[in-house]
Amino acid sequence: MVNELRRSSLNYGGIAFIQLPDAGLNLTGTSYRIGVSGSFAAFPQAPRLVARDIHGNWAMLDQPLVSGMNTFDLAGKNWINVPSQYAVPTNAATFDVTQVTAVGLAHHRQRTSFLERFFILQINEFEITRGTNALPAVALTSPVAGAVEVGDSVSLSATANDAQGAVTRVEFLINGKVFATATMPPYNAVWKPITAGTYTIAARAFDTTGASAISNEVQLTVTADTSTVTPGLTGASLATATEGQPFSFTLG
Repeated sequence: MVNELRRSSLNYGGIAFIQLPDAGLNLTGTSYRIGVSGSFAAFPQAPRLVARDIHGNWAMLDQPLVSGMNTFDLAGKNWINVPSQYAVPTNAATFDVTQVTAVGLAHHRQRTSFLERFFILQINEFEITRGTNALPAVALTSPVAGAVEVGDSVSLSATANDAQGAVTRVEFLINGKVFATATMPPYNAVWKPITAGTYTIAARAFDTTGASAISNEVQLTVTADTSTVTPGLTGASLATATEGQPFSFTLG
């Protein structure tokens, strides 16, 4: 895709960035092709690539950009805290390279007495190339195959992880339809079947790119409730009735 962003600043540094999906993009599986133009000679230091994670933390790539086309793979690159001279909001929290919501350029703050200068950076080409995305791993750990009765509480549990990012949610499927959703571990739910029959239960996990994977399936047979209730007095002790004598009984 091609994006053009401009950032003008009077004697100060600043940033120009492109907003990414709110769910975040995993930079470890991503490469960039960035065309940058501007009066680089006006900058005390070369512009740098910056990124903001899903928590609002900014970080800077330790590799400077050059005027023209920059092509590189972000896997394994070193991200550092943004120095104050770049006038980028700082945050003490750890930058999460697996969930990035914005990427852009930052240029160094410039102060010159009696000199006003506008710095203009232009991103004239910006391509995001995602590498092969590994699907999340998910396993249904409960229930196990077997039989339960109508009205029983059935525990649904799953484990899930994503090697290139994070798991955003896990859905529990009953006969292919979503019954419950868990957005953070432990991924659990409880199901109380109301109709006898055979059911297929599975879990489906999603990562930050929207990719999903389905777990192993478990077959569960639900039978009718076999418990019975006998009407009448329970625990009653009846005395023998004798004509002309008082009659009594007690409930135990």
